[in-house]
Amino acid sequence: CIPIYNKEVAPLVETLLRQAREVDYACEVVCLDDASEDQYRTKNRTLRDSVRYEEMERNIGRAAIRNRFLEYATGEYLLFLDCDAEISDDAFVRRYVDEIEKGRAVVCGGHRYVGEEDAQHCLKYRYGTCCEVKSAEERMRDTNRSFMTGNFMIAREVLKENPFDERLTRYGHEDTLMGFRLSQRQYSVWHIDNPIDLRDIDTNEAFLEKTRESIRNLAAIYSWVDCPEDFAEQVRLLSCYKWLKKRHLAGAVKGAFSVVGKSVERSLLRGRGPLWCFNFYKIGLLCRELV
Repeated sequence: CIPIYNKEVAPLVETLLRQAREVDYACEVVCLDDASEDQYRTKNRTLRDSVRYEEMERNIGRAAIRNRFLEYATGEYLLFLDCDAEISDDAFVRRYVDEIEKGRAVVCGGHRYVGEEDAQHCLKYRYGTCCEVKSAEERMRDTNRSFMTGNFMIAREVLKENPFDERLTRYGHEDTLMGFRLSQRQYSVWHIDNPIDLRDIDTNEAFLEKTRESIRNLAAIYSWVDCPEDFAEQVRLLSCYKWLKKRHLAGAVKGAFSVVGKSVERSLLRGRGPLWCFNFYKIGLLCRELV
């Protein structure tokens, strides 16, 4: 299942089809375009000769587009891949089939960043490699908190019972909420070392814009999620906010952020400064949303 937005996915689809032919398991590839620009739709429409390709009339967002695959995919297990994924391991599909045969309900394969770091892309590259990229062993230490949507497989019935929350239309934290709700319903996410490669890394500017969107999402989720205190314990940033609030420091952080936030942002845009500056930027944004 490949949700598409402004990417050409033919190379990814070709790799999946080739690997699918090499496993003893019925596979299909389904692509749903979430209102991409015409140039990408024109290129991806050629896929209709080999896979199921459908286009949404309007952009419905990262959560809703994933739920739509229940209408178009026929398999009992759905393997979701971000449209910018690259697969370099010939056993990628085979490993997921092995997990189906073991009876796993939800499986995450992980990701890694490839290519060279440069000044215009270094913030996402540094944050991703230091904070996001983890082995299966590391992710298994906190299974549901480590759930990510870029490369995961889920049983159809589990997704039907636990769909992505379609109130989330902006970027960010739909995976955080999904991991929490799976935990509430006693589904443990299983992690394996079966990563996708990510080469198309966001610029510093694009990454900061996504960060701002994700913080707004996180604040919204916290305001309406069932068991908000339990949810906060699953999210490090919210746990930090609660720690500050308990000590009457959240307002001070909000005030400090209003003074130095733009300066920190300019530094991050230039790709300078340690990662703790980025962490301060995120907690400052969250305090601004919640205090």
